[in-house]
Amino acid sequence: MSKNISHRFSSSTDGFRMKRFAVEHSQSTMKVGTDAVLLGAWCRVDGARRVLDVGTGCGVVALMVAQRAEMALVDAIDLDAASVAEARRNFDASPWSHRLRAAQADFNLWEGDYDLVVSNPPFFASSLLPHDALRAAARHARSLTYERLTARSRPLRAATEGRLAVVTPAEARAAMIESAAMHAMGIERLCEVVPVEGKGIKRLLWELTPVPSAPMRRECITLADAGGQPTEDYRTLCHDFYLKF
Repeated sequence: MSKNISHRFSSSTDGFRMKRFAVEHSQSTMKVGTDAVLLGAWCRVDGARRVLDVGTGCGVVALMVAQRAEMALVDAIDLDAASVAEARRNFDASPWSHRLRAAQADFNLWEGDYDLVVSNPPFFASSLLPHDALRAAARHARSLTYERLTARSRPLRAATEGRLAVVTPAEARAAMIESAAMHAMGIERLCEVVPVEGKGIKRLLWELTPVPSAPMRRECITLADAGGQPTEDYRTLCHDFYLKF
């Protein structure tokens, strides 16, 4: 995502600080970026009591959900041991440590009953693998494809009230629509993310439900104006998190 957006939180190589919590991310396979923050701020948390964060990394999305959903218990899972250890430290240092749990686990084998499943998944399935094996595990959809994420989320969600919230590249539109149809899930919300006014759509935020006939609400958010300043919509969405918002 655009550099003139990602610097809006107080960031360093080792971590960053938001209004109500700080996160270290030096040991996690991927650093915190705008995608995770958008997902954590945008996903609908009303009524959520049990939440699962798939591929949690350093735990930032789980922390944002815990801040917004005051009654929710949040499970956060990741394949990478170092990421899970760092997420645990971040959870322990937060105001919501009693409601956050991190585990090293494979989503394909995970069981539970959740009101909300959130994921900022790996999406570089067709690109050349980087040399760093940990980075490859985080960035390449080998064990967690869009189809598997959709298929495995459906039985984990509570009755017809549960939902899956995901952030993807714009290029994944067709794959996500196909996956939803394949597993009888409805796309209830779809938000198109434009990084800078006048540019193209770069990211998509999805909310899927177990109701195939659910009407879709289409949204759009532009993060920065032509001069690189955050838009009012972006400020409003992330006001409770970014220090400078």
